[in-house]
Amino acid sequence: GGDPGKIASDLWYEQARTAVSKIMRKGCKLETVQTLLLLAMRDHGNGAEGQAWLLVGAAVRIGQELNLAAATRHSPDDVQLRQNVWGVTLILDLVLSLQMGKSPAIADTLRAGPILPELLTDELFAQEFTLCHIISRINLHLHLG
Repeated sequence: GGDPGKIASDLWYEQARTAVSKIMRKGCKLETVQTLLLLAMRDHGNGAEGQAWLLVGAAVRIGQELNLAAATRHSPDDVQLRQNVWGVTLILDLVLSLQMGKSPAIADTLRAGPILPELLTDELFAQEFTLCHIISRINLHLHLG
């Protein structure tokens, strides 16, 4: 027999993966991005960095499609939530890409310069993002020219 906690965790993970795959075929929402990020963090924690990188890449693309960074037609609370999710998505994309030596899903945006300074209202978050952004630009120049 296995550890009941691990068995439950694995079962939850497989059910979530199946559910998010079905949802992605029908149309995506903010919750889809959040689910992909949670699945990616679980994969990363279990040593499946490649799978985590792919899931975060999908979260970036869906976030771009949902225009999470923009403050359009949403309540102030929803705008804040969308921007927080987008900020976490960007940081995970940068961190995983650096860790794996791969290009982030936001590579083209990185070449253009600073990203979404209006999102960076929390000082610690802003500093972490800025550091990831600088290191990613260095990584892009070293590995991609």
